[in-house]
Amino acid sequence: MPVLVEDGKPLTQIVAICDYLDRRFPQAGLLPVDPWQRAQALSTFVWMNNTVHPTFTHVFRPSAFAAGEDAQADVRKLAVAKFREHLERIQAMTAHAAPWLQGDKPSFVDFYALVFLRWGGLAGIDPATLPAYKAFVERVAAHPAVAAAMAREGIKLETYKPA
Repeated sequence: MPVLVEDGKPLTQIVAICDYLDRRFPQAGLLPVDPWQRAQALSTFVWMNNTVHPTFTHVFRPSAFAAGEDAQADVRKLAVAKFREHLERIQAMTAHAAPWLQGDKPSFVDFYALVFLRWGGLAGIDPATLPAYKAFVERVAAHPAVAAAMAREGIKLETYKPA
């Protein structure tokens, strides 16, 4: 679980942490300022956090949801299919990116989208089968701040290994 510690006080949960960071550093523009656009960005971000992210948990940790190996294999198989549907929905969103999912500035939504395509590769979903999404994520990864963070953390964009 992610934890941000500020002045010795912990803050957990991705949405709360990102909202705090946006309000703490408004000059970064990590979420839109306009109230309606901000609400739309948060709606997408929360959907990613409470729907897409938990679906991947079923892919990555099926033993948390089923006891036997056959049941775990079924959980994983169903979760991979559902995760693919979520990736396709995000790909549809990229068709309206201008150039980012929330407009003219990159936001937490774009960064989360990058994470999910990487995770799709870990689940055996070939990013080449989601070409618009893949191109979008490559653009996100090329952003100087994102590229620097990925280099610092040793994060590779390509994670796909055929099942």
